[in-house]
Amino acid sequence: MGYIEIFREMISGFRTDVEKYIDGEKSDYLYNPKRTEENGITDSNYLNRQRLLYGLLYNVCRIDEPEREAIIRELFETEIKSRQEESFQGIGENLEMLTYLMRKYRREEDKKLFEKAKNANFDCYCGYEQNDPDAYSNYYEKNIEEYPIERCIDIAGELKLKDYACRLVDIYKPGMTDDDKFYSFKRYSEYTGRKEDLIFAVKGRFERALKNKADDFEMMCAYSGYIDFMIEDGDFEGAYSLLNEGRQYFSEYGRSAWQAGVRLMEALPDRAPEIWDFILPHIRTDLKNDMIAPVEAERVMRCADMMGAHKIAKAVKASYDKTMAEIGEMKSQK
Repeated sequence: MGYIEIFREMISGFRTDVEKYIDGEKSDYLYNPKRTEENGITDSNYLNRQRLLYGLLYNVCRIDEPEREAIIRELFETEIKSRQEESFQGIGENLEMLTYLMRKYRREEDKKLFEKAKNANFDCYCGYEQNDPDAYSNYYEKNIEEYPIERCIDIAGELKLKDYACRLVDIYKPGMTDDDKFYSFKRYSEYTGRKEDLIFAVKGRFERALKNKADDFEMMCAYSGYIDFMIEDGDFEGAYSLLNEGRQYFSEYGRSAWQAGVRLMEALPDRAPEIWDFILPHIRTDLKNDMIAPVEAERVMRCADMMGAHKIAKAVKASYDKTMAEIGEMKSQK
């Protein structure tokens, strides 16, 4: 079975979602806020709604007018609400797809509705195309047969349909060459959840960068990806060796070096002084520019205290407190 046939099979499965919605079972598809400590407010029905939208986009079952228009309008309004409330903001594929589906129904009185979408959040304000009915046509107007396999993999992966993602990746993987994007395959490995795909991605990118004598930025990315994989896999000595081997490529891109370095310091305390000497200038640079993210700050502080660099630890703590206060203020205003 070719990749288009697999993708068609997947899309056909969304008929169930469309039929449920038509029958009035809407609770799994309309905006449903869920708050977590880690992510703030998220829409727990976002992916359910995306499956429904792909079903509508490709007409998996017949819906006569004006019922089809009413469904699309209702979903458009619920998507605007989702964009307004979502803590991570973003435009999102759902809003783009609905804008495309709305193009044949737009009326003059809808102007305020599209302005509401434009002003739903900062990302929408910056990037959402509200005035051009055909703004998203190039992306959503294609027949399924025109879809490249990369897009099919991304859709399956983003919808968390692991079985379909694996089947599509298994077709794509054997045909990869040096011209293909191994960094994209790392994303595909997240879709499949298979360790062998992750190894193929990070090792393939690394070996290709060495073979092709890539520029410093690509070399840094290749080394960084392989180092991160080794750390996650528990091969700390291997990661340490690669960090040393690739030192020259981190001179202009030091964040990746210190992010890996502090993890290695805790895993390899005997090597901590040497690692600290290498990463400290990069930590100072990012600290000066407020570029140490809250999620990384605690580990940096621990490593600084480990090395007796208490002034650095104190400065990182101050930066962390400032950032968290700003985040708290933004949340309270929202």
